Amino acid sequence: MVTIRQLARLAGVSHVTVIRALHNTGRIHPTTRQRILELADLYQYRSSAPVPTTEREHPYLIGCVMSSIIGTPDSFYLESISARAFADAHHLLILETHGHLQHTLKALQVLAEFGVRGIIVHSGHFEPIPRDALLELHSQNIVLIAIDVTPTAIPVDHVSLDETALAETAVDYLLELGHRHIALIAHLGDGGFSGRPLAIKRALQQRRIPLQATLNADQKNYHDDLIAMLTHPHRPTAFITTTDYTAALVLHTARQLGIRIPQDVSVIGCTSCEMPQFFSPPLTTFDLNFVEIGQTAASLLFHRMNEGCLPDRSSVKKLYSTPNLIKRASCGPANFNKSRRYQHHP
Repeated sequence: MVTIRQLARLAGVSHVTVIRALHNTGRIHPTTRQRILELADLYQYRSSAPVPTTEREHPYLIGCVMSSIIGTPDSFYLESISARAFADAHHLLILETHGHLQHTLKALQVLAEFGVRGIIVHSGHFEPIPRDALLELHSQNIVLIAIDVTPTAIPVDHVSLDETALAETAVDYLLELGHRHIALIAHLGDGGFSGRPLAIKRALQQRRIPLQATLNADQKNYHDDLIAMLTHPHRPTAFITTTDYTAALVLHTARQLGIRIPQDVSVIGCTSCEMPQFFSPPLTTFDLNFVEIGQTAASLLFHRMNEGCLPDRSSVKKLYSTPNLIKRASCGPANFNKSRRYQHHP
């Protein structure tokens, strides 16, 4: 019976591409997928059933399920995880979800069939990984570590950014600069950032600072609302945005309207995109320690694998990485020339 690697050689593609074609996951050209399926049928490929850990053919194989293998933050996670796997003489099998729950479930199934000892997951979708899928991995003694935005129906070991620390640091920095009229721009409908706006609102409430305005960056009229807010005679003195890309739009729009940054309005971002130092002006934002999160997840994975047993509910770990504020020219002292009373809440 032909193996996946033999199919890959016959089709002239990678074994990961064969896995995607056989399990109808990931992005593959339809012609390539059809050729692989025809070869699998011709050579009578049959998927092997999961086997107990003690009988696995690949005791040094681990899996990594990422939303995407390119871009931030997944590429940084992969960089640190693959370095640790190489250092420990483990092979790494990487599959993508593209932010879809069904792709995540298929990826976990494929990795289990390959006989991996452990899996690190960054699913990138808001729907939790179902209980049955997690228990199936548990029954095969496969260690699972979730990172960043990866909700699960039952508790599992999880490594993520400390959103509370990020929110409190951003708010305290603006308060130090004298800002008391702060607006929030957030992707309120995106599960990936759902915890961040809540943490920012909570940090303001704890400091008895009312949130002056909230803009939902997912709404179609968001840019119009942003222009209305910036041109209002009692506009906020500072904006906190949950992504650096949103912050870039605020900087661009303010410049078009003749509003000075930071003399008139300060802007702070929160996602450490690739080039915030080249924005105009350079953006104050956070280093979200993606590499550190990946390293911590890999260390926890190998620790669990070396223990030889899975954690129960009482011993599940939740580890957090503290972000670092990078101060740049987009933030400055508050402008107190006008009384601020602007209010906008969707």
